[in-house]
Amino acid sequence: MISALVAALPACGTPTVDARAVWMDGLGEDGQRRLHVYDRGELRELDILGEEDPIDRVTLGPQGRGVLIRAGAQNAGWIDLRDGRRLPLELPSPSLEAVASVAFTARGTALSWTRLGTAVSDHLAVLPLGAGVDVGSSGGRVQPERIPGSFDWVLSAVGAPVVVAAELGPASASLHFVRYPESGTDPRVRRVAQVEDRMGPSGSLPDDPGLTTRCLAREACGTLASVSASGESVLARSSADGGSWQRFDLREGSIGGADGGLSSGPLALPPKLASEHAAGTLQLLLNVDGETSVWLGAGALHLWDERAPGDEGLRSVTMVDPPEYAWAPFADGTGVVFMSGAGAVVRVDALAGILETLNEEDTDCFFAGEAAFSPSGSWVAWSCVIPPGPGEQPGTELEPITQLVRVSRLRGLERFPGVPMVVLAIDEQGAILTHSVLSVLSDGVDEVNSVDVPRNLFALSGDGVLGRIDDLEPTPVPILTGDSTFGRYVQARSRIFGGPG
Repeated sequence: MISALVAALPACGTPTVDARAVWMDGLGEDGQRRLHVYDRGELRELDILGEEDPIDRVTLGPQGRGVLIRAGAQNAGWIDLRDGRRLPLELPSPSLEAVASVAFTARGTALSWTRLGTAVSDHLAVLPLGAGVDVGSSGGRVQPERIPGSFDWVLSAVGAPVVVAAELGPASASLHFVRYPESGTDPRVRRVAQVEDRMGPSGSLPDDPGLTTRCLAREACGTLASVSASGESVLARSSADGGSWQRFDLREGSIGGADGGLSSGPLALPPKLASEHAAGTLQLLLNVDGETSVWLGAGALHLWDERAPGDEGLRSVTMVDPPEYAWAPFADGTGVVFMSGAGAVVRVDALAGILETLNEEDTDCFFAGEAAFSPSGSWVAWSCVIPPGPGEQPGTELEPITQLVRVSRLRGLERFPGVPMVVLAIDEQGAILTHSVLSVLSDGVDEVNSVDVPRNLFALSGDGVLGRIDDLEPTPVPILTGDSTFGRYVQARSRIFGGPG
């Protein structure tokens, strides 16, 4: 379906997107820079202190709950975008290596880190961000709680305040399950369990979780370790022993464990998945609840319920094989949506037991930028470009055509031709937050192309009505997000529909 972008009339109002977005101005004459916030149709500004541009980092947390801002040696602050709280934080020195280790938990209610660049870790740090949480402070800055240990990487659960830290020793490996508080009535950060690997060598855990959500080849998609939404189970691929899959579990009676439910052991894949694993075509996407998981195989997504024998617990949905992919878990960790750069989209809802193809139609254009997924995976949007073709006159070319593409169960594939756009977020009604960009500018000295400098912020409604939100003046500056050395102009997060602010 091809639709024109229809501008919203002033009398009708600008469409609203159930999302939050942030962007920052450059340093003003008053020595302050301003953080701009879009919050479900409303705009506001926050003054931010700091003059050290090269190491500034601004990161919008999961679900847009709040924003982490860093500037200067160990200076950091958390701004809660729901209640306006501001917390001065003590974090590692913001070098390019150290900052990348500080991450939000999946719920967005704490920060955690282990290694600081190449340094060996001697603790796991967890810094809760919830209102009323009893945390320590020094010099007016909130300090993290520390769990002693030589940890290599951290995962976190989306359905519970749990982080899981991997300790890869010379002779064995173990996972430490740590629970952190989200309110003033919760206990302090504490280690609730340590599950050792009974398989022996430390190679039974990967050196890194290796999460890849955008990939040119299907075999590069997926993750090497995934924690369930409840934080009670981890599936991990061994870095030795042919890359076999292991399970670490806290639940009573899991994997035949007799020691209070704390257990680990090899994952007995059903015959079909075992065959794909042997062929090197099987990748893990999501550990849903320790008994149900989502896998990517050769041309199909698989939903596996291991409580059924053999292949009886396996359900699959076919997936075409184009040159580029992107995928995301649902915001609540109960499913996966997977798309191809050509336009095909499949959705696996493990909780409801639904495997469905949202679209099979090709877009005939090149995937550009990043895809946005609604929290439930029911809507997907991205930008794409149709390459220029030969013009009417010899030696001339037509201009490239840019489209917004939106896919859903209700409407299949929709195309919205227009000016170049960057997709930021999409909500559960299909409304898209997007900004237009300047034409490609070529720097003849440095040979640098600038294609993403924002011009205007827009909202596209579920009915295809486009409304301008802001003219983005002054022009946002590229800011480092904490997970990259490359600048981003605008960050956005969709809210969980009906979820907390």
